[in-house]
Amino acid sequence: MNARWFEVRILCIEDQIQKRGHIIEALIENGINEQDIDCDSNYQEALMQLHTDDYDIVLLDISLPIAISSYRKDTFNSFAGIAVLREIKRKGIPVKVIIISGFKDFNRGGNRIKLEELVNEEIIPEFEKYFCGYIHYDSTSIEWQKSLSNLLKDINQERKTDENTNC
Repeated sequence: MNARWFEVRILCIEDQIQKRGHIIEALIENGINEQDIDCDSNYQEALMQLHTDDYDIVLLDISLPIAISSYRKDTFNSFAGIAVLREIKRKGIPVKVIIISGFKDFNRGGNRIKLEELVNEEIIPEFEKYFCGYIHYDSTSIEWQKSLSNLLKDINQERKTDENTNC
């Protein structure tokens, strides 16, 4: 993507180091300056960062540990990303959110729910103002990178349109 990015700040909320590295590489390939990308690996860090810094885009994993010391199974939350979305909405934080998940489905109370169902039935109705799209991350495929590039292009175009109408 050779689009010109104006000042854009991105927060990547991802606990898996390899996946986070791939996301950062993809952002840089899309013209984002590395110094404009911050990363957090858990729910608590993400909330602190969102309350102290301004971001234009949040790349959000659905399943996250609650805190830095909570990589134990009993403190890992399969839906901590949705809790981050709730805080964004509650505080009215003006960001665009892209969900990037390595899971195609989740376990909720003993029932399986597909990522697409979760997005269509819960995320879009509750967070439509913030939600820009979702990506299934698969390290063996480049499709997720294409999807990310397209979503970034859409956000960039929307930002340019907003700037032109506000002149």
